[in-house]
Order: sequence, then structure tokens, then C-alpha cells
Amino acid sequence: MGMFDIYRTVPPIRCPLTGEVIAKFQGKCSRCAGDVWVQGQKEPAQRSPGAGTMVFTSEEEAMNLPEMFSIHTSHDGKWYEVECRCEDGVWTKAELITVDELGAQGKRLYERR
Repeated sequence: MGMFDIYRTVPPIRCPLTGEVIAKFQGKCSRCAGDVWVQGQKEPAQRSPGAGTMVFTSEEEAMNLPEMFSIHTSHDGKWYEVECRCEDGVWTKAELITVDELGAQGKRLYERR
């Protein structure tokens, strides 16, 4: 059982500095059970067994993404943060908002304007 879920953006997000595709992100806005969410789908593309580590008020809340959430990853020495939105329970938007240099005490390389 994982402590986060995996998120794949469609289309893939590219680093604004290098153009490289960032393949997957992680987040803690759902069950935190290692589920794999794909942008454009209402339910996880892959659901892991078990309850996960998050506590929800209802089973329905546990099985859906919130209206707004953020995901992140580290790749090639950089920290990427993405802001996401759902419409009618479907993950529809993913926007890269920051790219920071890891270990550089908040050195911001890219920020949404």
C-alpha cells in the first residue's frame, strides 16, 4: 500500500526549460493507496487493493478526486508542481505552476504568470 497516488497528465506536461516530458506525478488528494489516475477519466485507470492512508467522510468522497488539487514530482534535479481541476468529477485540467531547483533554497526557475 502506497502513501500517495500516481497521476498522469494528458497531454503530457513538458518542462518549460528543457522541453522534456514529465511522465508521472504524485499526490495525496485521493486514497493514497497507489492508485493510478489519468487525466480525462472519472475513475482511476488502476486501483490498488486496500483502503489507503487517507480518511474520508464517505465512500463516494474516497473514490473521487476533489474539484481542485495539486500534484508534484521531482525529475532531473528539479521540483515540478501542477495545479489540477475536475469538472463533473472528471479530471479535466492540469497546469504547471512552478519548477524549482532542488536543494537551491527556493530558487524558482519557472513560475506561472
